[in-house]
Amino acid sequence: MSICSYKVLFICFLFLAFANHSEAQLGKRYSESEIQYQHKFIDAKSKIISGKYQEGISLMKEVLKTDPKNDAAAFELARAYSVEEDFENSIYYIKKAINNNASNSLYQSFLVDQYEQSKDYESSIVLLEDMIIKDSNNHLLYEHLAYLNLQKGNPDKAIEALNQLENLIGINEGLTKRKFEIHKGRNDFDSAEAELKNLSSSDPQNTKYLHQLANFYKSAQEKKKEKATLEQILAIDPEDSKALFSIKTIESNQPISENEIASFLENDQLSLKEKILKLIPMVEVLDVTSSIEDKDNLNTASEILRNKYSKDPKAFAIAGDIAFNQNDFENSIKYYQQTLSLSNKVFSVWQQLMRAQVKTKRWEDLQETSENAINYFPNQTEAFLFHGLALNQLKDYKEAKSYLREAHMIAGKNIALHNDIRLVEADLDINEGNNDAAINKIETVLEEGGSNSGIHLEVIGDLYSKMEDSNQAQSYWRKAKEKGNMSPELSEKIKI
Repeated sequence: MSICSYKVLFICFLFLAFANHSEAQLGKRYSESEIQYQHKFIDAKSKIISGKYQEGISLMKEVLKTDPKNDAAAFELARAYSVEEDFENSIYYIKKAINNNASNSLYQSFLVDQYEQSKDYESSIVLLEDMIIKDSNNHLLYEHLAYLNLQKGNPDKAIEALNQLENLIGINEGLTKRKFEIHKGRNDFDSAEAELKNLSSSDPQNTKYLHQLANFYKSAQEKKKEKATLEQILAIDPEDSKALFSIKTIESNQPISENEIASFLENDQLSLKEKILKLIPMVEVLDVTSSIEDKDNLNTASEILRNKYSKDPKAFAIAGDIAFNQNDFENSIKYYQQTLSLSNKVFSVWQQLMRAQVKTKRWEDLQETSENAINYFPNQTEAFLFHGLALNQLKDYKEAKSYLREAHMIAGKNIALHNDIRLVEADLDINEGNNDAAINKIETVLEEGGSNSGIHLEVIGDLYSKMEDSNQAQSYWRKAKEKGNMSPELSEKIKI
């Protein structure tokens, strides 16, 4: 759970091993045997880092035999055994480290992780509960406790942990969704409803939250409650097209038909701009979890607009957004490309095309697209950022660095963009084998506001995963979820 970096830990443990575990005084001269002992620790650590685990383990055991109180050596043995998936020995040695240094919270977190990986959820839960007593303001401990209770098959305890967290940080969308999904999975309608109502009450003018509540009532076939919620939305925004359509569906007791969509979109008294403005609220809430009906309606709208306005880039741009929001990246790429063939003057279309190419890992296409974007929009930071990203993936590291430096220059005072760039640079550092430099950039991102971004935190987790630090990866993925990142991909990573 600690955010202390792997390399910094190495330095810390070296200090602990050769300062705390000897009775070193300032000015003391080391004996030859002490120097050999230090060299053996460093050599053992180097073997482990380079993947020569058995050699490193043998040497580290000699270090621990010489100094049984060396918690750093015991921890390194635990880590090495964990990589080898020998959890029995990993747990044995991390317990030795804790016995020698009980105040180190990293050791405690590592032991929780080892219990978890060995499927001993009961032990990990007991230890986490003790850690919460000692560090009650650590949000991640509650998140992890909820996850472990779900893994153990105890949803009541999971909800209890999340409620404790909510008491600390207040109501937020990400936390509510996690509790809602647990209640929904148990077919506990009342509790699921209460979570969504509490979220909406926390921000009464937020129509997005009301739409979530209305969708829940719709799925539960509670039409009176659905209609009442939709009327709340219309009281806030009388032009909310999704609410208007849904009200009409309830009143007619029939789903909105493709003919009604067609009638609205083919009305020649309305301009394309007016039609798109009516569709935008529906497109904004569209995602992979939307109902089949909502997806079908918007896909029908996409088809009608593309056929009726085949020479207008706006029709293909919104068609691209409809596809993108459903994770249909292949079609979104096709529609954005068609948009740009009709007009290349809107940078947001270039942005969406490049994002879709990232999602599909079309690095050569991204290189070409971003290069063209740079030519048309030489002052747009993201054009340079995406070009540097593509070059990094294509292993042209020198050129990638050049474009990323240029991106920093253009970004000016935009901290979020600088953080985007730093994370690509960190990935490049890892590709070049320079994990220290990558960790330094990650720490800068966290210091510059990245700790509040669910997207940045997910990427940081990805980077630690790439550096084979699963503890840090899981920690940052959970933080990302706490900050409201609800992407299905993230949920898969943290296995909640």
